[in-house]
Formats: sequence, C-alpha cells, structure tokens
Amino acid sequence: MQFSVSRSELAPLLSNVSRFAAAKHSVAILECAYFEFCDDKLTITGYDLDKGVKGTIPATARVDESFSFAVNAKKISDVVSKFKDGNVTFDIGDSA
Repeated sequence: MQFSVSRSELAPLLSNVSRFAAAKHSVAILECAYFEFCDDKLTITGYDLDKGVKGTIPATARVDESFSFAVNAKKISDVVSKFKDGNVTFDIGDSA
C-alpha cells in the first residue's frame, strides 16, 4: 500500500499527535500514532488513555481500499520534520 501527503500538512499534525501519544508506556501501542487511510483522507490519532487528538488531511493512494497502521509517534514526527517541503510518500508492506 502506498500513499502520499503534503509534508506541510503532515508535519504539524504529527507534531500535535506526538504530544498526546504516551512517551513511555507499558502498553506500547499508546506510544504510537494511528494512521487510517480512507476515501483520499488520512486521519492520524494519538491517545494516552487520558486525552487524545485526531486530525485529518488530504492524501492520495495507489489503491482503492481503506487501510490502517500504527507507528511510534515521536519517531515518525522527528523524521518527517527533517524532510524538505513537498510530498511525502509512504510505502507500507503487508505484515505476515
């Protein structure tokens, strides 16, 4: 699965989400940003069992199906913040 988003829209959203995702937690998924792609929209959620944040930005994909995945919020935010402006393309392989 592959999709692209504008870095100028993605970086601030990830920065905000990473503030709400738990920094270190015994439940590892709470350290993650949850990405949901559906109908040319990317929704990213961060939650720490007490509070959370969700934001949606436009995205384009090479598939006509919905998909989701989770990734460490702080790490992905740090990586994306270092990219130059333009589109960021994610290529997500199937996990087996």
